Amino acid sequence: MPLILTDGASSYLYGPGGIPFEQITTAGAVTYLHADQLGSIRMITTSTGTSAGTASYTAYGTRTTTGTTSPFGYAGQYTDTETGLQWDRARYYDPTTAQFLTVDPLAAVTGARYSYASGNPISQSDPSGAISYGQCINFQIGFWVGYNYTFCGVATFNPETGDVQLGDSATTGDMGDILQSPTLGVSTSQQVSNANQICQLNGPFYYGGASKNIYGPISAGPTLFGGSSSGAPNNFVYGGDVGVGPSLGPVGYEIHGGVSNTTTGTDVRFNAYSLIKNWLPGQVR
Repeated sequence: MPLILTDGASSYLYGPGGIPFEQITTAGAVTYLHADQLGSIRMITTSTGTSAGTASYTAYGTRTTTGTTSPFGYAGQYTDTETGLQWDRARYYDPTTAQFLTVDPLAAVTGARYSYASGNPISQSDPSGAISYGQCINFQIGFWVGYNYTFCGVATFNPETGDVQLGDSATTGDMGDILQSPTLGVSTSQQVSNANQICQLNGPFYYGGASKNIYGPISAGPTLFGGSSSGAPNNFVYGGDVGVGPSLGPVGYEIHGGVSNTTTGTDVRFNAYSLIKNWLPGQVR
């Protein structure tokens, strides 16, 4: 299961964002866990509000405690008492080396095979490995200022839970073109982001990109986008796409940026892990 509900010594309750806030021992003693902005458990209190224990952390998660402790600590994740390793749902993390023990499942996208939080542990916790993928068609018109429309068939996957969603997104954007000749184009692109649910692609995003004619009227180039999104890893969605297609305009290149707005629809939901267990009975634990 993605969340630890009991470890034999205590049971746990979780709040928004999957951060634990209460632990109950087998004897029935209740204590409450208080987290900082990163999700790290900083204080434990009794049911009367009295402080029972505190914790402090180095930048990469080595913990020092006083009083009552909890196996939940750095970034709100569970630490194994025997090994000292932290279970970050998709992989085990070692705070003493600031490295994961196994390769990032999105290493081809992140470029970081073992490192934690892209080298910025003060303000970020590590993404879970969640990903969205979209096959898109884009329409664009502009000269100094312009307009674009993108429609994508989107699939998302959450490796913590195994949830898969299939749906679509539609994006409209006003382009402030830094350098652009008169152009009218259509292209197809592949889009990748860190969203683990399609609804996290909703809303306004900042974006920027470039394109260049690579052969006659055929133009190709990347676009990057990002913005805050509730429920996404670190409450932020970032992604990009690479497209290619015909463009009516002089041979050359352009650089553009602006603000877009995306609406989404989710058509199909299922759990990949449950399907695997049903297809391979007795072989998947």
